[in-house]
Amino acid sequence: MSPTTPAPTRALSASRTTATAARVLRQLRHDPRTIALMVLIPCVMLFLLRYVFDGSARTFDGIGASLLGIFPLITMFLVTSIATLRERTSGTLERLLAMPLGKGDLIAGYALAFGILAIIQSALATGLAVWFLGLDVTGSPWLLLLVALLDALLGTALGLFVSAFAASEFQAVQFMPAVIFPQILLCGLFTPATPCTRSWRPSPTSSPCPTRSTV
Repeated sequence: MSPTTPAPTRALSASRTTATAARVLRQLRHDPRTIALMVLIPCVMLFLLRYVFDGSARTFDGIGASLLGIFPLITMFLVTSIATLRERTSGTLERLLAMPLGKGDLIAGYALAFGILAIIQSALATGLAVWFLGLDVTGSPWLLLLVALLDALLGTALGLFVSAFAASEFQAVQFMPAVIFPQILLCGLFTPATPCTRSWRPSPTSSPCPTRSTV
């Protein structure tokens, strides 16, 4: 009786990856609530924040750039983790993996689809904050857009990572205090994070603490 040989590992394919991303985008197109959460909610929150501090433009300028990175991070984390976990619990991932589709194609396809939405979300939120709400930044607005985009992509990556450990959608949300809250506390929103205490450094030659973006 000959031993069973394991199935060969499927190489990452650009065509299968783009097909997976297109399928995810088609599904999201029929879910207007998810699209509103990813694209419109950060813009609405920035709009409300601007008029909360309508009499204090300097306050909005001080926290607007930080929140422009936090809002995409939170929304992309929630949507990515819950959407990926829903496909796994509904049996969709098992049916997809029974086809000539590798795990790398699947993960890359999801990352590509949500990455495209992250680009759209970051561009809309940054354009609204800088050119419509009058957010005054020290550096280039394009650098601020890059930071918001990287934060949105970070939320996408963390959402994909967390979805592998959660058994339900509620458990995916429960990961927020461990994954998202440290980002909020250390981003410099509540107090500037530039002065770094010695306790943060494992050695005198280590890299400095996370600092608040000065864009």
